[in-house]
Amino acid sequence: METPNSVLDKAIKLAAITDRIDEIRTRFEVAKRASVAHVGLKRREWEPARDSHVWKRCLQTDQIIEHDAVVHSADPDNRYGFKIEAPAYKYNLGEIYNLCIARGTLTEEEWFKINDHIVQTNVMPESLPLPKNLENVPEIAGRHNEKMEGTGYPKKLEDGELSILEHIIVIADVSEALTASDRPCKLPKTLSESNRITILMMRDRHLDVELSKLFLNSGIYKDFAQNLLLDSLIDDVDINQYVALRIGFCRLNLVQ
Repeated sequence: METPNSVLDKAIKLAAITDRIDEIRTRFEVAKRASVAHVGLKRREWEPARDSHVWKRCLQTDQIIEHDAVVHSADPDNRYGFKIEAPAYKYNLGEIYNLCIARGTLTEEEWFKINDHIVQTNVMPESLPLPKNLENVPEIAGRHNEKMEGTGYPKKLEDGELSILEHIIVIADVSEALTASDRPCKLPKTLSESNRITILMMRDRHLDVELSKLFLNSGIYKDFAQNLLLDSLIDDVDINQYVALRIGFCRLNLVQ
């Protein structure tokens, strides 16, 4: 199942096939002129606060698109062990709904669609005739969005259920996701910002503490930056500054 470009490239809240903000501006302008004309001799200016009944009609509420079929990955009895809660609808393109997105540009439904790539990472490789020395690769790759404390995706695995290799993949995926410069829905983080967030995720037990410390203390993050980051994102990193964050995780011991 391919993620639609309209979701992958959604850089603003009202983007669908096109940016709908100009259409909304047109509706408001028409409503404004019609409202002033309705007042007649009073000729007062149109005031959105006073004419709320008018501007509410200028924004579409719900444009619901139902799921094509049952979302099998959200079935509690699925054979893969997925623990996924699917949204009620496939998409909700309502303008008010999209304008109320609290963070970023994606709705709950769009995030679910994007996260489906993790599900497919678990499902699709089953049909591949992998040699014995690579037979664990699909399982390792399919766990790149899991978290130590059991709130990850799609199986909500906990620390003891993840191997060292899987913990390493999670850390690598976090660093790549934070600094990626090809995602319209978010701006890339600099190297120092990415490392700071890594520390915070350690505190919240999203990432393995010892492996995250190794990632920072060993300087592996520098190799990662030189190979994969834009030059503009590679800034000075002082590991000592992370200790000074006072984030309530006293035994980080980042500098040895």
